[in-house]
Amino acid sequence: MRTDGLKLHVLAAAVAGALAPLVVPTGASAQEGAANALLEEVVVTARRREENLQVVPLAVTAFGGAELEARGVEMIANMNAMAPNLSVLGGSGRGIESQAEFRIRGMPGVAVYVDGIDQSNNTGLFTMGVLEVDRIEVLRGPQGTLFGNASLGGAIQYVTRLPDEEFSGRVQMRGGSYDRRDIQATMDVPLSDSFLTKFTFSDLSRDGFMTSLDSGQKYGDINDQFFRADFLFTPTDALSFRYAYDHSEQDRMGGARAVWEIGP
Repeated sequence: MRTDGLKLHVLAAAVAGALAPLVVPTGASAQEGAANALLEEVVVTARRREENLQVVPLAVTAFGGAELEARGVEMIANMNAMAPNLSVLGGSGRGIESQAEFRIRGMPGVAVYVDGIDQSNNTGLFTMGVLEVDRIEVLRGPQGTLFGNASLGGAIQYVTRLPDEEFSGRVQMRGGSYDRRDIQATMDVPLSDSFLTKFTFSDLSRDGFMTSLDSGQKYGDINDQFFRADFLFTPTDALSFRYAYDHSEQDRMGGARAVWEIGP
């Protein structure tokens, strides 16, 4: 019965296709329509100005906030190997879990910018939370012309979302094993048409899951707090002022590491 029904549907579709008028799109308009249907415009600032990603003559990989959330990217450490040739390592060989070491195509010297501000110290970047992010851009290859001599291997731009023109808020909560309790909240409060504000708060906590045989301390715990106040003043269409205040605290025993074997 199912096979016969399938044959009838296929036959009906074939007849309908034969009777339908044949339309063959030609010229540039058909190509442009197909391109617009398949490609969504992605705006990046890889050259210090807003441009469509498709026309930027650089090796750039951009991740939007929705894509990062869908992939479960909660902190910069989760960006490891997401973009081609990108490595994000923690500890830097000195046991500091929050200190990040970035490499692109195996090359060190990767400049990191948060909302256009150079992060000269990588401490805290490895465990830095990805929260209210508009996009993250990964620029491969030397970028010394626009990002300084510290960008021999490339550059990473972390761009947060601007305050919204409408009053809105969002709260996200998670729970899990080892007494995990996460809460993230953001609120957009427009004070006027030209003065917008955004407030973001995050509190992440989890007990350690690996106990030291020597001290009895539990490693792998998380006790992080983060707060951001963002103010945007736009007196004219051609002029805007933005001020952002960030405060973060990280209290961790350290990464959970075990000795696999002790040789002779």
